[in-house]
Amino acid sequence: VRAQSSSASAAKTPSAISEAVARSFTDGFINGRYWQVIRESEKLLYLTGFFEALEYGGAQRSEEYFAGSMNKHGVVEALDKLYKKPENLPVPVTTSLVIIKMTADGKPAMDIQLALENARNLAARPAH
Repeated sequence: VRAQSSSASAAKTPSAISEAVARSFTDGFINGRYWQVIRESEKLLYLTGFFEALEYGGAQRSEEYFAGSMNKHGVVEALDKLYKKPENLPVPVTTSLVIIKMTADGKPAMDIQLALENARNLAARPAH
């Protein structure tokens, strides 16, 4: 029992926590690692905030990220499904939203796959 408690405390050292937090972001954006550990209510709040920020900016850019045919619960489900694949975890949520919209809009599978591969490659490059 004593060995377990020391290893548990070692896992929570500041450096371990800092590394876990750092892995939750790609180029400063929340990624799939973060998405996997938050509750559904937090996911919905994230999407609501993101959508409102786009609309508030006046650019009416939300249509670039959200398919009109999907509600926020559907987007959460789609992101959850996308992030079940470990290779997608480093991809920022904002990028994944574009890929999910492409799927919902019926874009060709080849285009979606290429966009996803590009997103993975960009996420895998070393940080600047």
